Amino acid sequence: MTVIKKNQTIAPFLGAKLNFIPGQDPMGMLNIGEQIFSMLLSGLNNVTDRIRYYSFYCWFFGWYAKAIGSENPKEQRNYLRRAEYLLALISVPENEGGIAGITEALKNYSEDATSFSLHEGTGELEDVTEKTYWKNPRGVFGQNYVSSMRQMGLLRDKSENSGIYIRTAFDKEAVVTGKDLEEAFSLNLSESSKSIFISALKTCTISRKDLFAIKDDFYMINVKANSLENSLLKDMLVEVDQPTTSNEFYFRRNTIALYLSQVTESNNLATVQDFVNYCYTNQGKYKGEVNDTIMGWYYYQLSQYWHIVCTSHLKHFLGALQDKSASGWYVEEVLVKELTEKILTELKRAYKITENSTFLELNVLECSNTEIVKSIHTKSYTEGFCNGLLLLKKLMVENKNTITEQFNYAKKYKLHSTSDFVAVYKDLEQKAELPISEFVPIFLKKYILNRHQMVALNKMNATQSTEKFLREDGFIRFVSHIDFDFSNPRLGNLITFLKNLGIISKDGSELTSNGLKLQKQLFECWKD
Repeated sequence: MTVIKKNQTIAPFLGAKLNFIPGQDPMGMLNIGEQIFSMLLSGLNNVTDRIRYYSFYCWFFGWYAKAIGSENPKEQRNYLRRAEYLLALISVPENEGGIAGITEALKNYSEDATSFSLHEGTGELEDVTEKTYWKNPRGVFGQNYVSSMRQMGLLRDKSENSGIYIRTAFDKEAVVTGKDLEEAFSLNLSESSKSIFISALKTCTISRKDLFAIKDDFYMINVKANSLENSLLKDMLVEVDQPTTSNEFYFRRNTIALYLSQVTESNNLATVQDFVNYCYTNQGKYKGEVNDTIMGWYYYQLSQYWHIVCTSHLKHFLGALQDKSASGWYVEEVLVKELTEKILTELKRAYKITENSTFLELNVLECSNTEIVKSIHTKSYTEGFCNGLLLLKKLMVENKNTITEQFNYAKKYKLHSTSDFVAVYKDLEQKAELPISEFVPIFLKKYILNRHQMVALNKMNATQSTEKFLREDGFIRFVSHIDFDFSNPRLGNLITFLKNLGIISKDGSELTSNGLKLQKQLFECWKD
């Protein structure tokens, strides 16, 4: 007898086999967080972790426009990729992180070689980018920096759909332009270093001797202290968020001011989680008064905790499903009922609730939210569910009095999500009046299973799906596991930038003398 394997059919079927892929954000909960940190840290992202690239690209595009001038996008890309790979080669002896393309440069860097070919690392002669220093044909710039530098007002397209980039040059008070950074970067280069670098771009080769000769001037990790370039990059970070628009927001500057104060007050390294938890604990207030920057980070961290609640429930549900079904089909209603009974039994044992206790009557833990999150990371799906529900209860209690305030904040800054905690709070509040035995099945079905399926179906294309389970005629089947954690809100890269500029010490534990001056300056010109 023929046995039909998983995801296989023996009947005629006009379509390709559907492949299940990992995907990202299986509960669709990270969108609101991305909206928030994109607003609060405009011009930054999670991959641009060396601030000197901003001034380097301004210098490069300024040089290209004057020295080469070709409006063929492919030619500009070729020169750009050579320049990026050359920076990676220069950084090989130091072998520090944060230099794009250094992995491939390390492979091609031979201790015996007297010269190095830029063609070897860029794939230019073969017109391929696979297995080169950077797979994306547009290079590191095109993949990681172009959007950020546009937001900062440092570069623009030469003309619509031209495919050619040029650095900016305009006059706006207290705003750093591409031309400013081009000139400042050039001041930190000797004429000899400039000549060697440009010659290498044109000839596509550089000697070991010349590579060593220019390494200090083109070192991308730190920016020379007390130089114009250092000063302008610092000014760029604390200027108006989006200089080429009419918006006059200073969220990035205020975030830096708050972070610097955190380092000073703690006398230690202030981590990303330290910072966002500070904003969450103070519920959007600074010295007792509502502040839009802190409110934004408060909103962000609340959305992160909600993401942890929901995504951890999906993870533990999948663990239970695989354990119960052995990767076969299982009656969904039966599984939900069995899990509810296990959860109720554990909560009754640990927190002395009764069979008819409502979700509102569930204990509010005294430990911190981060401690509860740690306890959710467990191999026991019953414990994971219980701890996730305890975190949910704590979030509802902690944020009850600020929901309207956060709703108005989202409306004011056009932050939109139908699934974030603020959007669903009223429904959760109503459901919380139900007995836990009724609340849990509703929560699992509506907020976990239905939500994941909707997100996965929206992402599905003709050949790929991110579904973690399959549902059919009341049955459910395991597909694959997931994991969960906090996302990165760009703050880590901002901290690296502050180290690159010598504003905080290399170990992040204290402000330098320049950092203390900046902190004082920022609080003197605080804007909401």
